[in-house]
Amino acid sequence: MPAAGFADGPEAGRRRDASEEGQQPFQRTVHVSSLNSPTAVFTVPRRKRLVIEFFSAEAFVPPGETVSRFFISTQNPALPPGNVDFTHYVGPSSHGPSFGQEVFLASQSLRMYVKAGDELVLSATGDGTGGAFLSVSGYLLDVR
Repeated sequence: MPAAGFADGPEAGRRRDASEEGQQPFQRTVHVSSLNSPTAVFTVPRRKRLVIEFFSAEAFVPPGETVSRFFISTQNPALPPGNVDFTHYVGPSSHGPSFGQEVFLASQSLRMYVKAGDELVLSATGDGTGGAFLSVSGYLLDVR
């Protein structure tokens, strides 16, 4: 029996499109105007599970300041902010100055599951005072 998301025969090993499997494609970009401010970007609806497969980010800070990491977390919204269930950390790469600011980029394939009722939280951290664009893509699954 083939693994979920893969076909048999000549198509073996080829990833099926999410819509072929009754999955809902999901993508979200959020702008955070200051670092060190975790932002809940999506609450997973009842009877759904969010599967995140890719993360990318771009942050801008004044010269001499840095971005230390980006993170993607799951959080129960009934708990106080900061009480995350799970986190993936993604390290940034410095890409030097651009238009008078330091630019930090990151991109990472990953696999992360967010259960119904939980929030997807994104953040950029560092000693900088700039902002960031944070993006994720994946799909929503029906669950019973």
